[in-house]
Amino acid sequence: MSWTTIKNRVFWIIIIALLQACGGKAENPQTSDLCSSPPDIALVDIQSVVDWINAMEKPLTLPCFIQSLPRPLRIQPAYSEFSAQPSPNAGSPRIFFFFDRLILTVAVDQDFAEMPYPLLEMSYLVDEPNLITTKAELKFPIVETLSAGSPYLDLSFNERISQCSFCHPRESIRETIEDKPVYQSTMLRPARPQPVERLYQENIACEASREPHRCAMLASIVDHGELVPFQFPAGAPTIFDN
Repeated sequence: MSWTTIKNRVFWIIIIALLQACGGKAENPQTSDLCSSPPDIALVDIQSVVDWINAMEKPLTLPCFIQSLPRPLRIQPAYSEFSAQPSPNAGSPRIFFFFDRLILTVAVDQDFAEMPYPLLEMSYLVDEPNLITTKAELKFPIVETLSAGSPYLDLSFNERISQCSFCHPRESIRETIEDKPVYQSTMLRPARPQPVERLYQENIACEASREPHRCAMLASIVDHGELVPFQFPAGAPTIFDN
């Protein structure tokens, strides 16, 4: 990491702290206690995400879940118009969180007329040499206890393929959980990654009265511990390589 990057990160952290001390950011409607990390659970695979969510207070919003994620948080923002959760612009990117083989993905903002619920996408690396991951997703808010099959409930496009197959190649069914197919396919890396420092700037500038969801998402990512820039494997293709 360059000295310039370190200085910029320190600068934005200091500015954010000063704004919060002066009341510059709106409070998250769910308190820090409600959004704390559950004890004795490690995020290692998709089932552990289910266990994590089940241990938290309900109803559970997506910003509250993100706030609970352990820090430092390995992260890659990316501008992507082609995805289940497209980013409308570089200031509202898709965000990838990395927990070894587990990758969680959210969108900072979305068109609620097109997609009426915030979405948590999940993938788990099951074949590292070939960069094959299983796919899963959950719609928020979460209002009840999840079962092991909940992350796979809405992925199927028909009896043979999932909705992910339109972007991710080499799809197959790896197994079934509670009679729901678990699809696996090639990992894709974002073609247009964005600097993590941009998130600090967007968080400061966000006006909660105008963009409550976007501001809550940015605050949940930025305000609760260190963010560490991270990258997908260099050998992973982008959507434009397929």
